[in-house]
Amino acid sequence: MVEVIDNFLDSKYMEQIQHALIHSYEFPWYYQNSVVYNEKGGNFQFTHMFYNKMVAQSRYYELLLPCIEQLNVLSLIRIKSNLITRSSTHVEHGYHRDTLETKTVHKTAVLYVNTNNGYTIFKDGRKVQSIANRLALFDSNIEHSGSTCTDENVRVVINFNYVEK
Repeated sequence: MVEVIDNFLDSKYMEQIQHALIHSYEFPWYYQNSVVYNEKGGNFQFTHMFYNKMVAQSRYYELLLPCIEQLNVLSLIRIKSNLITRSSTHVEHGYHRDTLETKTVHKTAVLYVNTNNGYTIFKDGRKVQSIANRLALFDSNIEHSGSTCTDENVRVVINFNYVEK
């Protein structure tokens, strides 16, 4: 089951996230030569790791504390942001799970940072459109794929992987 929550964050917090990730010249994005592990076909993205391996990896981690509080997190596994550039047609990147963690039942949450015509698609065919401040919440064993957008310069999301309280 996929739960979609619109207006997930207070608009003040969402604006701070958008400013940092999209409108700031200082935010560090890192080039990855594939979107999904072992993907072929020349797709690429830029990523930023906020949290991984039991520790904050970014000085921007605190920016996400309101999200973490609202998600009812018991323990974090990973928080990573993806920035995918515009393409002339929609490209889906392949079904995957965000982590290989299988020992515990955990959640995946996708926070859409900007509005565009990209989407997340699930194996059952359900699509969640990229609308700023929308959150898609689902069990981490559900395979999903992101897509490019064709109407904005970038599509930016933040993926949270965590154990729920």
